[in-house]
Amino acid sequence: MTNTERKLGEAKYFLKQLTPDFVYFDYILSAYLNAARSVTWIMRHEFNKVVGWEDWFKSCKISDKEKNLLKEINDFRILSAKKTGIKTDFFLIKGLFVVEKENDYPTVENFLSECNEGDVVHLTLYDENDEEFHNKSHDENGFSIMLRRKDDDENSNFSRKSISNLCNDYLIFLEKQVDICVGKYSQYILGRRSD
Repeated sequence: MTNTERKLGEAKYFLKQLTPDFVYFDYILSAYLNAARSVTWIMRHEFNKVVGWEDWFKSCKISDKEKNLLKEINDFRILSAKKTGIKTDFFLIKGLFVVEKENDYPTVENFLSECNEGDVVHLTLYDENDEEFHNKSHDENGFSIMLRRKDDDENSNFSRKSISNLCNDYLIFLEKQVDICVGKYSQYILGRRSD
């Protein structure tokens, strides 16, 4: 196995963990982006001394769709690794209400995971400025979380589902590149290691 294939395997591992309803989605996304974007860097380091590899790599044709994919992934990686990090939304009611405080995610996830199919759960929504509601006593078995209504103009590219799909598309692109590279040039690398 080449180092490039090993790094691709790491990206595959994190992509399998990247499920939109997972509370630590953003952390797994960061790990996936770092592993996936490293694949071609590892490839370049591993194969750059093999005769013909650099010419092959530079001659690889990619479609406009693939160019856009690479740009989007790179933008996400830069945001994740070099700027603010990516903060996706965890929806309580898909596409409508977003859990506002990140540390509330485990509480919500735990509560919902303990509900059986068909259980009736009472959800009370109120305006945070409603003094009358704040003064009422509440069931001690319940909990309070801060939600916000999703704005219609929020960037849909940051939805967990769209990010997961983008990451999946990028992995397919990488697999194709790695398969071609390894098929053409791995014998030179693997032969060097056995010397």
